[in-house]
Amino acid sequence: MALPLTGSKAPQGTNIRAAVNLEVDRINQAGGLKGRPIELVVKDDRNDVETARAVSAELGQDPRVVAVIGHYDAATAQAGAENYDRSGVVVYSPSVASSKFLSPSPWTFSGTYTDEAQARNMAVYAWNV
Repeated sequence: MALPLTGSKAPQGTNIRAAVNLEVDRINQAGGLKGRPIELVVKDDRNDVETARAVSAELGQDPRVVAVIGHYDAATAQAGAENYDRSGVVVYSPSVASSKFLSPSPWTFSGTYTDEAQARNMAVYAWNV
């Protein structure tokens, strides 16, 4: 995970980490994935672009890392995406809606609608309501 665990977005990063830890514990108690336990590697990107770039380079080079949950904001996610793409590491951001993060890479995913999809939905709603 690469999340803001310090700084102004620390509450959001801490909540995401807590939720992921619950799921990892559940999976590991059930025998893990294909019989292997999940080990979390957690890095604080401080919601800072340069720190996110450094964290993504480190995670991308770690042979234990097969996927990353993070980063929190679009700027930090975009800063790390190139390193993940180069390393072939899947990155799932629970909160980034920017198509600039999602479009250029087959390795990036988001848990929310893109900004463009949200705009279309709001326009349809406004027109119809």
